[in-house]
Amino acid sequence: MKKVLAASLLTILFTSQVGYYFIYTVHQFILKEKMERELLSHIPEASLEVLVAEELGDKIVWEEENKEFSIEGTLYDVVRIKKSEGKTFLYCINDKEEKQLLDGLANAANSNHGNKQEKNTIKSLLVDLVCVNDKEETISFRVPSKYSPFNVILVSSFEEINIPPPKA
Repeated sequence: MKKVLAASLLTILFTSQVGYYFIYTVHQFILKEKMERELLSHIPEASLEVLVAEELGDKIVWEEENKEFSIEGTLYDVVRIKKSEGKTFLYCINDKEEKQLLDGLANAANSNHGNKQEKNTIKSLLVDLVCVNDKEETISFRVPSKYSPFNVILVSSFEEINIPPPKA
């Protein structure tokens, strides 16, 4: 009984101290997925590859259902799926292009290791990309209120009352 109680207390303590990190990580992953979907949905159809699912048949191996699949070892990210005339059209991006983009970024970062000024430029670009500027993102709303604004002077002014209380 004491072991169960001790284990329960340790679990509660661990959850209260570190559990928020796991919850935050899961929440961050969900938000990243949502943002990625939002970004992919605004890509023009002309820059996407259109594949017909029925023509490919068993060649499609889904990595994540309706999100990512591979055909003969080539990965594709699904942007949108349209069904018309009895066919399923998969609008997707070839991951090879994504890999080339990331490789180009890595090469650009590696080629700038010679000059300290160029290193600082890359760092500042990455900081600007990752960090949010509070001044640009600040949005304020003015909500009309039926009540008058709070006045500290009314609450904090204490004056001595010269009149005695009424007698009962």
